[in-house]
Amino acid sequence: PSGALLGLLSRASFLKIRPVRTCRTCRKCETVCPVQAVKIDEKNGITIDYAECILCGRCLHECPQKTLALGTPYADKSK
Repeated sequence: PSGALLGLLSRASFLKIRPVRTCRTCRKCETVCPVQAVKIDEKNGITIDYAECILCGRCLHECPQKTLALGTPYADKSK
């Protein structure tokens, strides 16, 4: 029951890990995610399951292109 509640709250979270650049599909972020919240496919790029994401930041540190960033919905995506 508490996991379901936390999953709902995470969808409304103000801070989220978001893609800010085009992914080159090296899959490093996908492999280091301890809860498998990051998924990559060649068609859609990076998809993050926010209900599963625990904001550990491993994907942020592992990405060589710095495709992901922690930010708000209003963060500047032109970087």
